[in-house]
Amino acid sequence: METQKIVFVNKQLNTRLAGLLRLPENICLSNNYPAIVVTGPMLSVKEQAQSVYAERLSEAGYVTLVFDGTYFGESEGEPRQQELPDVKESDIEGAVDYLASLPYVDAERIGGLGICGSGSYMSVAGVKEPRLKAVTAIVPAIADISKSAMAGFFRPEDEVKAAMPHTEP
Repeated sequence: METQKIVFVNKQLNTRLAGLLRLPENICLSNNYPAIVVTGPMLSVKEQAQSVYAERLSEAGYVTLVFDGTYFGESEGEPRQQELPDVKESDIEGAVDYLASLPYVDAERIGGLGICGSGSYMSVAGVKEPRLKAVTAIVPAIADISKSAMAGFFRPEDEVKAAMPHTEP
């Protein structure tokens, strides 16, 4: 398997994103291969969990792309460390743009795999981005978020609504 450091653009924000492109072993550049955009847990960077999945998928014959989202790792964007769903979804669209531009990727066989927190981003991107032909989300089930280690990261819906500014009709 060959791993290449690449850069592509989130066209919506005009930010450059750093990625790792993995090619199957013994790739023939005149053939067309299926490809998968692999995204990881919230606040993660490309070298973490998503790379483990991408490596296994490349071993199975897929071209894979993992990347640092806008505001993270080696990618551009200020302020840093912002976990914004709309941005993550547009980053995925940029990754699909990049994969579709490769002459050895079959543009009709591009899929997405979202792990943990990015499972929701990948699911939404799959609805918005018609070039994603299949999406999979591997996400944890949390029965009671108040007892989770993530409890402080999220607020209950009623608290969020109560904190919103009220406007008179």
